[in-house]
Amino acid sequence: MRVYVFRQGYFLNADVVVRPNVPEVDVRAVTARLEAAEIAWTRRTFATLSEVEDQLFTGFFGATGARERLQAHYDAFVVDQTESLGGTYAYIPCPFDSGPHRAGDQTVVEHLVEAIKVPGPRLLLVEAAAGYGKTCTAYELLSSVLAAGGPEIPIFTELAKNRKASIFKYVLLDEIDRNFSLLNLELVMSEIRSGRLPVVVDGFDELLRSDSFDDAESMLATIGELLVGEAKVILTSRKTAIFAGDAFHQWLEDRSSQFEVMRVSLDVPSIADWLGEDRQRALLDSGVPLAQFANPVLLTFLRNSSDEDFAACCVDTERLVAKYFSSLLDREQDRQALPLTREEQLQVFHNLAGNMMDLDFTSESRELLRDFIRDGNRRLLVEARSRYKAADRPSLDDLADTLAGHALLDRVGRSERAVGFINDFVFGCMLGDVICARNDDEWLGPESQVDLAATAYEVRSSVKRAKLSRLLAFCLQALSPEKRLETEFRLGRGASSSYSDAFIEGVTLSDGRLPERGGRFEAVVFRRCTFHRVEIARPLLENVGFLECNFFDCSVHGEPTVGGAWTGGCTEAGGDVESALGAATLPPVEHEDGPAFDEHERQVLRQFWPIGRANASRTKAIRTLYMGTSKSARRETARAIQSLRKKGLIVLRSDYGALTPDGLREIQTNLEES
Repeated sequence: MRVYVFRQGYFLNADVVVRPNVPEVDVRAVTARLEAAEIAWTRRTFATLSEVEDQLFTGFFGATGARERLQAHYDAFVVDQTESLGGTYAYIPCPFDSGPHRAGDQTVVEHLVEAIKVPGPRLLLVEAAAGYGKTCTAYELLSSVLAAGGPEIPIFTELAKNRKASIFKYVLLDEIDRNFSLLNLELVMSEIRSGRLPVVVDGFDELLRSDSFDDAESMLATIGELLVGEAKVILTSRKTAIFAGDAFHQWLEDRSSQFEVMRVSLDVPSIADWLGEDRQRALLDSGVPLAQFANPVLLTFLRNSSDEDFAACCVDTERLVAKYFSSLLDREQDRQALPLTREEQLQVFHNLAGNMMDLDFTSESRELLRDFIRDGNRRLLVEARSRYKAADRPSLDDLADTLAGHALLDRVGRSERAVGFINDFVFGCMLGDVICARNDDEWLGPESQVDLAATAYEVRSSVKRAKLSRLLAFCLQALSPEKRLETEFRLGRGASSSYSDAFIEGVTLSDGRLPERGGRFEAVVFRRCTFHRVEIARPLLENVGFLECNFFDCSVHGEPTVGGAWTGGCTEAGGDVESALGAATLPPVEHEDGPAFDEHERQVLRQFWPIGRANASRTKAIRTLYMGTSKSARRETARAIQSLRKKGLIVLRSDYGALTPDGLREIQTNLEES
C-alpha cells in the first residue's frame, strides 16, 4: 500500500493506492489518520507500481490534452507545408546512414522510433544539408510517437536563430513552461529522465554562432545533464564542423558510460520515390541530369504539377524554379490585391535577404521585418501606393506590413513572433541572387549562408551556377575540405580546385568529375564517402586513399600516376572502380603477439599523446590520426590504424578512434620511453 499526498494552494488531497491482498484493517488505519489530518482521500487499486506511476503521469501531465495539442501542432504544420508548396504535403522517406545501419526496408522515422524504445539514455543526432528534410523528419517522428499510443509526450521545440543571444537551457525551460506551466520543474525533469518526455530539438545548429566547440559546449552540457535513466534527446542539425572535431568526440567519450549516442545522416532524396517511375523516366528522357532535380521543394512542386506543367518544366530546371516562384507571387497578387509585379515583389525580398545576410539572422519579429521592407524599398512602395484607388490606398507602413505577411515569408516554428522565409530553398535562392547581384568576388560569409545558397543553386542554370561558384571561390578557402568539395560539386559538377594533405569524410558526391581539369588531389584520404555516377580522373590523383567508400555507377579515365590511389573496405555497384583505378589495397593485418610498434603505429599513437602534453587524450577524430604523417605515408597510416585495432589498443567508432585501457597503458609505457 502507498499513499500519495498533493498540496496545491488551499487544497490538500491524497490517493491511497491499495495493492491486492493488503489487509482491510491496514487500509482503514491509514485512511483514519488522513481524515484526522483533514486530508481528502481517494482509494485506488492497481496491480503493479508501474500502473500507479503511469496513472500519476497521465493525471498530472494531462496526457490526453497534451497529445491533442501536439497533434494539432503537427496538423498545422501539414497545412502550412501544403500552402507553401502549392500541393498536398506528403512525407517522402529519404535514404539515410546510421553507422553500421544503412537504409533498407526501414525508413528513417521507423529507425528513430525504434531507437527511442531502446532501454537506457540516448542522444540521437540527425544531420543533413540545408533544406533536405530535417524539420519534416522531426515532425514525422512526433506524429509517429503520438500514433503509437504509448505513454510518451514529446517536448518538441524548433529553434530559429535571430540577433538576440540564445541559450539552449533557457529555450528548454521556456518550452517546459509553455507546455506544463502548472507543474514543478523538478517533476518535469524527472519525467524527462524517466523517458516519458522525450525531447525533440529541431535546428540545434541555429543556436550556434560559430563552428567552435566552445560555442556549443554549455548547450551540450545541459543536454548531458538530462541524459540519465531512460531519457531520450533527439537533435536535428545541419552538418557542422563542431560535430566532426576532436573536442566533440572527447566530450562523447568522457560520457560514454553515461549515455549512448546514435548519429543519423540524411541523404539525397530518391526521385523515383517522389515522382514515380513514369515521371522519373520522363526526366531521364529530357536529358537533364537527375541530380539537378534532387531538391525536396522542387520535387514536391513537380509531384503536384499537372502533366502539362510537368512536361514544360522537366526540360529546364531554370523554368521549373521560375514556375515555382511565379505560382507564389501570382497567388499573393490575388490574395492581397498587391499592385506589384513579380519582379517588384522579388526586388523587395531580395533586399530583405540582403539585410539578413549582412546582419546574419534568419528570422525576426514581423514588426522588424516590416521596418526593413519599408526602409529598404521606400521608392518602390511609394510608387506602388499610387496604383491603388484613392479610397483603398494604404499607408506606407500598412503596405510594408502587408508584404511582411507575404507567401514567401512564414512564422518560424511555434513562435508567434518570429518570421522568416518559408523554406531553405527560397531563402537560399534569395541569398544566391543577392551574392550574384553584388558581384563581390571577395565576399566572406558564414558557412550556413554558403550552404543555403549553394544547395538552392544546385538546380539553377549552368550560367548562374558558374557565376555563384566564381563569387564563392574566395570564401570556400576558409571552409573545411568537405564543405568546399560538396559546394564545388553542387555548383560546378566536379572538384574544380586542388586538394592537398586533406581528410574528407562522410560526403555524398553525384554526377561530376573528380577532379575537374585544373584541379588535383594529392595525399587525400576519403573515408565513408558515397559516389554516384562520378568520373574519376586517374592522372590527377596522387597518393589518394578511399576507405570504406561506396561507388555507384562510377567510371575511371586516364593513366594512373605513380602511387596514384589505394583502397580499403570499399563497396561498389555498376562498375569496377578498384580494378580500373589500378589501386593498391591495404594489406591484411596479421595479429601480432606483443605490443611492439612500427614507426607508423607509433605516429598514430602520438596523436593521442602529443609530445609536450602531460596526459593522453582518450579519443581523437579519425582525421586527426592521419596528421603529422608525410604525404607519401597515408596508406601506411591506414594500415597502422587497422593494426592497432587488431591488437586491441584502439577501437574505431563511426568517425573517431578511442584508446582502450590496454592502449592507454601501452602508450604510457612505450611512448614515455621514446
